Amino acid sequence: MLASNFAKDVSTRPSDAARLLPLLLLPVLCMFTACTRSEASVSAAPVPAHAEPVAHASELLALKLDPAAEQRLDLKIVAIEADETQQRRQYAGDVIAPAGGDGTYSRFPSATATDLLAISRAQIEADAQIQRAKAQLDVAKAIHQRAVQLLEEEAGSHLDRDRAQEQLDIAVANLRAAQSQRDLLGPAAVQLGEASSLWLRVPVFSGDLRDLDIAAPARIGEIGAPISEQQTEATPIKAPPSANSALSSVDLYFALPNTSGRFRIGQKLGVALSLRSDQKLTRIPWSAVIQDSHGGEWIYCRTAPQRYLRQRVQVAAVIGDHALLQRGPAIGTAVVVQGGLELFGIEFGVAH
Repeated sequence: MLASNFAKDVSTRPSDAARLLPLLLLPVLCMFTACTRSEASVSAAPVPAHAEPVAHASELLALKLDPAAEQRLDLKIVAIEADETQQRRQYAGDVIAPAGGDGTYSRFPSATATDLLAISRAQIEADAQIQRAKAQLDVAKAIHQRAVQLLEEEAGSHLDRDRAQEQLDIAVANLRAAQSQRDLLGPAAVQLGEASSLWLRVPVFSGDLRDLDIAAPARIGEIGAPISEQQTEATPIKAPPSANSALSSVDLYFALPNTSGRFRIGQKLGVALSLRSDQKLTRIPWSAVIQDSHGGEWIYCRTAPQRYLRQRVQVAAVIGDHALLQRGPAIGTAVVVQGGLELFGIEFGVAH
């Protein structure tokens, strides 16, 4: 009887969980409402900078900044200018031995230091051959003179005299041949380092010849030195043509003054060659140029108020704190010279 009454009471009484359920759900509903309001407030906040795809170049993005962001970046803008200085292009050249008349160096002006060592050995052997030929000639002359004297005294024969004459003619021919072979080897290689003027061979890509003034003097300096520090001038000279078909290059030759003994055969030098007057370059501060991980060169141009676009350029040379552009935007284009790295970070999502 007691058990049945207890079961009936439990079945008719509401459970504790059912009474507590509204209280448990109330905090969850409050948190959801707060998150919804927070997301709405964030989405409504203005974005200081964002990137927009460019229609004509899918890999580039046009950056749009609001005035406050532009002020925080402290961007400095200058216009691209025409370069009025003498325009030059940088190459590398090799100091070689000067040509000596019709000698070896005039036929093979691109001889390297290793080649000169082999030539020196050949010259020594040729000098020794001349000395042997001279000694043989002296002996042949003495034999011929003795044969003639015996014939005059009727103590010798015409046959002995003719044989002596034959040996004399052979000795003279051998000496002439040895001297001719020595002449082909040119002046002594050991004296070339003491020459007051050497030659400079400059390999140039064949496609660059149309842009170069090959009749103008070249500016010479240490390899890698800026053009402004290359003060020594080398005069163009005529030399037997040489080229490298594998590298699509041709060689230009210059007379290099060496009165001070500063230069050595085989030395590598930096060479600045003049461009033709119709090759116009533009100039911007070097700080405006940004290099990517692949070595590409870029600048940021202001295309409209608060709008910036990254454009590719080709730097021909760097003189002081300015870069000379061979290819790039037109003269007068507004370029970012301070803050370009920050724009690069905005475009690619990288903090600087």
